[in-house]
Amino acid sequence: MSVFKTVIGVSFLQKNPSELPYSYHWLGMFALINILFYVVVSKALPQAHMEWLFLGHLFIQLLLFFGLLKYHRLSHRWLKFFMAILSSRLVVLVVTFLLGWLLQFSPQGFVLLFGCSAIWFVLTLGHIVRCTLDTSLSKGILWAILVDIISNVLISPFLKDSFALLGAT
Repeated sequence: MSVFKTVIGVSFLQKNPSELPYSYHWLGMFALINILFYVVVSKALPQAHMEWLFLGHLFIQLLLFFGLLKYHRLSHRWLKFFMAILSSRLVVLVVTFLLGWLLQFSPQGFVLLFGCSAIWFVLTLGHIVRCTLDTSLSKGILWAILVDIISNVLISPFLKDSFALLGAT
């Protein structure tokens, strides 16, 4: 139960990701739940094979963050760092979907809700990067935004192909 408290604390910028246990089992569980979540959510979307784009985006982000850890000579922190990213992503997504379901938002309300959750996740990711790299929150947020932009640029050609399969341009 303390793992879940720590995950929630990290997601709300209250706890340090270093407080998570060094456990491959927890990392694997959070990775599997992320995969299942993206598969289930993508089945509700009209675009074909969106789960692969979501997972590809996540994989590219994790690779870029691992490169950032290697650059700063902190690659020994990768397990707790990845566990914090995967688990906090789940917390943000679950809270977002629960709020959307409970409040029965209009489509415009969902856009606003997902925009707020994106800001929340960037702040959470910045907090995780800050704690892992021992830097300031502003630098952590900048690294998080930079990694997200690079991963979006790298995945965007595949996104265009996905929409082209549907006949949309």
